[in-house]
Amino acid sequence: MKGLLFVCLLGSAVAQAQEIACPKFYPSEDAVQQDGKGVLKKQELSGASWMGGEFNDTFGEMTGGSRKVKGGMDTAVPTFAKWFVCWYGGGRAVAWWQELRPELTKAGNCKIQLRDKPGRDPMDVRLVCK
Repeated sequence: MKGLLFVCLLGSAVAQAQEIACPKFYPSEDAVQQDGKGVLKKQELSGASWMGGEFNDTFGEMTGGSRKVKGGMDTAVPTFAKWFVCWYGGGRAVAWWQELRPELTKAGNCKIQLRDKPGRDPMDVRLVCK
């Protein structure tokens, strides 16, 4: 009986979705470069995408597989995606990159969920793999 309970608990833990959420704002901390300092103004989350190339290589950005849903949009993420990128500000000048683990995407059932928020709250963006 204990063995059956253990198997059921293990199965339910494996079946849970894995999520990566974009921070609502890009931090407004000082950036130290050599002898100087630069201040990056706080930027609001403006979107997200996935990349198939190397870190900070925006030529690896792919699109497609998006569909409108109530309150926003879902974008399919293929198994070969390497990065989940959150964009801040108006012109995609600021980005937060999260490297994806192959075991996260190998199931082939990952999507970026972008949900608009009414009022002053920034949008809600997350990568969900089931």
